[in-house]
Amino acid sequence: NSIENLIEYVAASVGVVNMELADTGASKEIWMSKKLPNVAPDVKVPIGLGLQTTSCGVGVLITEIDPNTCAARSDLCVGDCILSIEDVVPKSPKHAVELILSTQDAIKFIIVDSSAEVAPR
Repeated sequence: NSIENLIEYVAASVGVVNMELADTGASKEIWMSKKLPNVAPDVKVPIGLGLQTTSCGVGVLITEIDPNTCAARSDLCVGDCILSIEDVVPKSPKHAVELILSTQDAIKFIIVDSSAEVAPR
C-alpha cells in the first residue's frame, strides 16, 4: 500500500522477487442498463458477465460477456478491470455480483479500459 512497504518487503526477501504492476491506463466511467429494448420491464434480464479476481489483487477482471445480455449491450469489454461498482470497490467477484444485483435500472462502473494504449515503460 506504499513504496515504503514495497521496499521493506523486497529487502526482506531471499532470492528472486516476482512482481506484477497493475495497469497504468486511465480509468473511465461506463453505465450499463439492466433493461433491454423490446423486453417487458418486469422480465428479469441476464447481466451476462464472467468475473474473476486479478492476479495483482486490484479490481475484478471481466473474463466473459455473454451475447444478448445487458453486458453485451454496454461498453464493457472482456479484459476490462472493474475498479468500482456504484462507487463501491468490489472485494471479490462474488461481491461484484452482489453489487450489480442490488441496483435497480442502471449500474455505474469505473473500469481500467483494456483497449487503452499503455504508456511506454
